[in-house]
Amino acid sequence: MSDEEPCGRPIHPAPSDLDPEPVCLMHSRDPEKDKPLFRQEIDAILAGKSIYNRPKDTFEFTRFVFPEANFSFAMFTQNADFSRATFTQNAAFSAAKFTQNADFSGATFTQNADFTGATFTQNAAFTMATFTQNAAFTMATFTQNSFFLDATFTQVADFSHATFTQNANFFGAKFTHNANFSGATFTHDAFFLAATFTQDANFSRATFTQDAYFGDATFTHDADFSGATFTERGYFFLTSFRQVADFRAATFEKPNRILFHRVNEEPPPGMPAPVGMKARFLNCLLDGVRFEDVHWHTPGSRLVLQDELDLESKKPPTHELVADVYRRLVNNFERARQYELAEQCVVGEMEMRRLNPQNFLFSWPSRISPFFRRWIRSGFLGWLLRRFYQGRRWFGKWLGRHLSFLYVYRALSMYGSSYARALIWLALFLLVLFPLLFAWSGIRPADPASAGRQVTPRFAPLPDPLISWSQACCARGPGCDRSIDLVYTYRSALLATLEVVTFQKERTFEPAHWEGRMAAALLLAAVSGQLTLLLLALRRRFRR
Repeated sequence: MSDEEPCGRPIHPAPSDLDPEPVCLMHSRDPEKDKPLFRQEIDAILAGKSIYNRPKDTFEFTRFVFPEANFSFAMFTQNADFSRATFTQNAAFSAAKFTQNADFSGATFTQNADFTGATFTQNAAFTMATFTQNAAFTMATFTQNSFFLDATFTQVADFSHATFTQNANFFGAKFTHNANFSGATFTHDAFFLAATFTQDANFSRATFTQDAYFGDATFTHDADFSGATFTERGYFFLTSFRQVADFRAATFEKPNRILFHRVNEEPPPGMPAPVGMKARFLNCLLDGVRFEDVHWHTPGSRLVLQDELDLESKKPPTHELVADVYRRLVNNFERARQYELAEQCVVGEMEMRRLNPQNFLFSWPSRISPFFRRWIRSGFLGWLLRRFYQGRRWFGKWLGRHLSFLYVYRALSMYGSSYARALIWLALFLLVLFPLLFAWSGIRPADPASAGRQVTPRFAPLPDPLISWSQACCARGPGCDRSIDLVYTYRSALLATLEVVTFQKERTFEPAHWEGRMAAALLLAAVSGQLTLLLLALRRRFRR
């Protein structure tokens, strides 16, 4: 009994391997015990006629072993104590009403536990309870505090559309299978501290009117908070999302009270490697939400949301909606002076613009007048566009993503965020690309008096002092060294490149043909633009 005294009932004869110590019928684990007699005693307790029930203000079922338990629509007008009870068969409490405290602490439900539509008017305690099969609390109502501390749910735990009027405490609870809290209402604080969700955790359309604590919780599989409403605080500190954390269309009425702190942080030694947070924030207002030391999903060199990865799914979102999510994150990170993450989200937003089929070069027929649109699409050009472009074929998709100014912007400086890439391209322009162009088109000494001088100190004077790759590769008789001539040609072309870039009035070399003059004009435009991208990247990277 709850007072640790013998219940006073007659000893039930049972094999010693089932009951090591002599116990009564109600506490015996004998599967062959008299079920009608067991039920008769249960009815007597509920009617207040059992001489063995004590205290009198409590329905005493402590440590009972139920061969069957059908309490559907039952009315418990006193405290119901099922602590450390064992339900060997299905436990049916659907539509039951507990007008006083209900204590199922340490209880073991060997098979299904059905509390669908049950009403707990006072406190409901399921601390350290074990649900071996499915646990159904669908549309259950917890008017006072509910305690599921360290409870274990081996199979499906269904709390969909349940109502928790006071505190709901699931501290340390273990959900081995799917946990369904969709549509649940938490009127007061909801505690899921240190809870473990091994399979899917569904909190879609749940309502958290007061604080929601998910600190130190572990979501091994998907965590679905889509459409959930957080009226007050939402704490996700030291939370681990091993798969997708879905917050699509979630409502944060006070965003500055939503905190993601040290999410998916580095694990202790010996634990599996950390996994970046794969988050969905589509159609979610994030302005003001705090992200502190979050380990994001970064498959490459930047933060990548699951919303972006969903673009390859069967029902993808639009590129513009994903770009909007990145823009909202940019505002958050810049407000928190997390400029590195802000730059990564800027890159993500620009990538969505580049990958958007509406922005492809060959999508222009959709933006012109209907008359010209019909005329173009009716001919060969229309057939070509329908077959290869506008994102309908792999070639058109590839061409649309790469044949654009945004792709050039990405290649040259990663949308103005990578100063290293911008510097590398600037060095390639000055040291490789344009010197090779000048050497290919040919250059001549700018001073006419030096027109007859030798190309290299080892060669005889030439009637035409043209410096080019073709001249360097031509044999000029005995004693000529082609490697020295090639080096001299590159050095002269490099000097010509630097003189054009630095606007030297007195130049040593001038382009020999119109190709070289065009290369000089292109050089000024390319280097000026690339230098601008370099300075922009430096400013954005090192701003304070």
